[in-house]
Amino acid sequence: MRSFLLVAVLSLACGTTQAQSEPQQRLPMEIYVQASGMGQGVLDSGGPSPGFRAGAAWTPLRHFGLTGDFGYYNGSHASLATFMAGPRYSTDETYRTTWFAQALFGGARSSIPSQTGAAAALGGGVDIRLTDRIVFRAFEFEFFARGILSARISSGFAVRLGHAK
Repeated sequence: MRSFLLVAVLSLACGTTQAQSEPQQRLPMEIYVQASGMGQGVLDSGGPSPGFRAGAAWTPLRHFGLTGDFGYYNGSHASLATFMAGPRYSTDETYRTTWFAQALFGGARSSIPSQTGAAAALGGGVDIRLTDRIVFRAFEFEFFARGILSARISSGFAVRLGHAK
């Protein structure tokens, strides 16, 4: 009985050591919410416009996936809502960090004047895994185009869903 117990304890210890040395595998779906700021000139305020972003990313392949994004920015006299989607490339996780780049295409609607038009964003950022499911998006920077070229920067949290690949 003692030898069986010793073998069982050694087996669990070896299995735990092996599991800790394997790289963390990314979950295929994430939902994110971020505080965001839109660069100068996009809205009437002349300065940066605060806002937020929310969306989801699906990564069916090891590095490639799709992202859907909604943003809302409020200037002093006008607001802007963005709705875009596009491809995303993500690196393998190293030391709890994952870098990504994405290209988003879609539309934007401004309140003054009330109009809807095409919009695009190109950029990337870095995620830091806090737990198996919770990720801190340290920063996301994008060039944003809607008639004029501007920038937006965001930071926030994501929740990863699904089963590890």
